[in-house]
Amino acid sequence: MEGIGYDFIPTVLNRGIVDEWIKVDDPEAFAMARKMIRHEGMLVGGSSGSCMAGAYNYITANKEALKGKRVVILCADSIRNYMSKYLADEWMEGHGFPTGTEEPAGYVSPGTTLKALVSAKRIKELDAAKADGKCTDAEYAAQHADILARLGAPKK
Repeated sequence: MEGIGYDFIPTVLNRGIVDEWIKVDDPEAFAMARKMIRHEGMLVGGSSGSCMAGAYNYITANKEALKGKRVVILCADSIRNYMSKYLADEWMEGHGFPTGTEEPAGYVSPGTTLKALVSAKRIKELDAAKADGKCTDAEYAAQHADILARLGAPKK
């Protein structure tokens, strides 16, 4: 990563006060920075993505020890110098990095109505009931059509 991935140690770094090092590779750092931009609205650069990814990895590995504690990270860069790099899907794909544009499981896009969420949950429950043989095809079709009608979907 530009600026932090070079093979030298700055002379101003006091390594004696560091408790633990967390290594983060470029794909993980870029993906985290893009998540921070997309989901948190933080216009950060790759170094901040690296910092957040390292913090996330550390927290995940030390859940019990960190219970009831807070973790603070410093986002020391912005998106300004990266607009044509990791922020662009074409650049990411051209350099062999995943774009990370797929939504995580359980993600709800902004603007999704409660009605739509409840309907989606009900359809999943209905699908499970049909798969388990707890409702007939006719019952399934009628209930499914009713859910879609409540959402305002056009009838077939």
